[in-house]
Amino acid sequence: MNTIKLHNAIAEVCPINGISIGKAANKETWIFHALENATHDQIVNAQAVIDNADISILNEIKYITKLTIVDRLIALGKLSDALTALNSDVVGKARWDASSEIDTEDEQVKSLLTACGIDPKDVLY
Repeated sequence: MNTIKLHNAIAEVCPINGISIGKAANKETWIFHALENATHDQIVNAQAVIDNADISILNEIKYITKLTIVDRLIALGKLSDALTALNSDVVGKARWDASSEIDTEDEQVKSLLTACGIDPKDVLY
């Protein structure tokens, strides 16, 4: 079980100390620990993240190598497009350079591929 995605999704809407998962298949046992300075609205939004989350958010993160991504982009004839887009995104480029593997569910990577006219499912599998 991997709780990073859930933790990050909740932390985006509410300041938290952490989360606890009782049983992965039972979201009623998923608890977040809001900080004292969290507002009522933030707490409500954090609970909404849990209520609306798909249980698969706890699945282990799947990574693929950058070499695999490059090979798939070459096969699609889209490597040049992706590199041009990546080079215009300072944060994305820094993350790419610092990584050896990429999370197949990384929203920033999916957005970059989509912006290049590439279906992320054709690359991140």
